[in-house]
Amino acid sequence: TKIKHNHCFKMKAVFAFACVLLVVGATALTNISSNDKADIKDLLAGDKTSDSQGVFDYTVSELFEQITVPAGYPTEVHYVETEDGYVLVVYRIPGKKNEPPSSYRNSHRPPVFLQHGLLDSSDAFICNGENSIAFILAEAGYDVWLGNIRGNKYSLYGPEGTTYKESSFWNFTWNEMAQYDLPAMIKYVTGFTNYNKVIYAGHSQGTVIMWAGLADPTTTEYLNSKIALFIAMGPAVYVHDTSSELLKLASDIDLATIMGDFGISEFLLPAPWGYLPSTLVSELCHFTEIFCDGGLYLITSEDPKVTNQKQLPIYMAHFPAGTSVRNMQMWSQQVANQVFDKYNYGSSSENEAHY
Repeated sequence: TKIKHNHCFKMKAVFAFACVLLVVGATALTNISSNDKADIKDLLAGDKTSDSQGVFDYTVSELFEQITVPAGYPTEVHYVETEDGYVLVVYRIPGKKNEPPSSYRNSHRPPVFLQHGLLDSSDAFICNGENSIAFILAEAGYDVWLGNIRGNKYSLYGPEGTTYKESSFWNFTWNEMAQYDLPAMIKYVTGFTNYNKVIYAGHSQGTVIMWAGLADPTTTEYLNSKIALFIAMGPAVYVHDTSSELLKLASDIDLATIMGDFGISEFLLPAPWGYLPSTLVSELCHFTEIFCDGGLYLITSEDPKVTNQKQLPIYMAHFPAGTSVRNMQMWSQQVANQVFDKYNYGSSSENEAHY
């Protein structure tokens, strides 16, 4: 039993290291062309090849508004409370670079909502300099909103005053993100902007929660009435055919039990909120590209040549942004069981009690 436990712990450590490298999958999506600004689908599906242009001069430890404001973009912070009591941070870029408030206020620009993927944050859409999706959309005349789901580094407050420091805060998966977070953020944006519908662009898990929300009888009618266009970047539904050997291996590990043995409920939450030294990871990437490129290949089977190497230390400084152990266990269930389904609590009686 001791040997098995030590083996599982080592596998957990390998998997945790590998998850750090997922940032490239999110941030590579921001290397897009703005040639045709008239069509938002073209904006979001443009050239993904990388180059050395558009690298902003900012340090790796900065947060969202510490990047957008010096870059010249008006930035607002909004707080959205979900039906079950979680407080989510939603950022807004309402105008173009260096545009005066008198110009963009009351301009009735169509709202676009960007939702990040697994272990990520709204930073994913602003970390590629002038080629970042959020900036391209702002320049194209859209009112850009960026969500942060429960449990990442920005959204760390829960029901009845609970915080990320309490284990009860982390009792969620993307089930709850789809059921509570997504409708709450969409409702807030439509109410604030007086637009009846929004354009929604999600990446990875950001598409999962929309698929799940549209499939759930409790939320499908509302979301169908509020989403003008759903753009799925790196869409994920059935993930059992993932090419990542490390993710396949992780699906065979009882992740919650392993980390629970160490009293850990959160997964890869960066410092100062958690234990992951993102700045150190970034510096290692800057010191030696093989540290990140090798791990990137193992986790995604993607050629490192398609990644913007100059931005890689920045990407790694902002990813991972944290989630719950339970959410990671749910992803493992999807891989192992070849399903797109709600979280499995382990027995029929437990599932009946929750559902």
